[in-house]
Amino acid sequence: MTTEAALRRLLDVLERENAALAALDLGAAACFAEEKSAALAACDGPPPSDQGPTLRALAAAASENRRRLEHALAIQARIIALIARAATPPTGYGPPRRATAAAAAVWARV
Repeated sequence: MTTEAALRRLLDVLERENAALAALDLGAAACFAEEKSAALAACDGPPPSDQGPTLRALAAAASENRRRLEHALAIQARIIALIARAATPPTGYGPPRRATAAAAAVWARV
């Protein structure tokens, strides 16, 4: 594979992953990890000097990819924290919370 083809392949993978991340489809985005690594490994040669537009597009896609990945990780961390907080039993010196009949039935099964 030529360096130009490898760069275009990497650009294609990044654009597809960015589309999945923009849709917050984290499952689909995670599926690109192996393909992205392979595409990146194929770019081992020096970039051709006449690929200015491709390199600029690749730099922009990579920057967007980083931003979208960081955003997805932040959302995921907030969701995990919310679930952990909801699963933590209340503590303190106040009166115990009264459970509804439905909640008491669920806890009785656990």
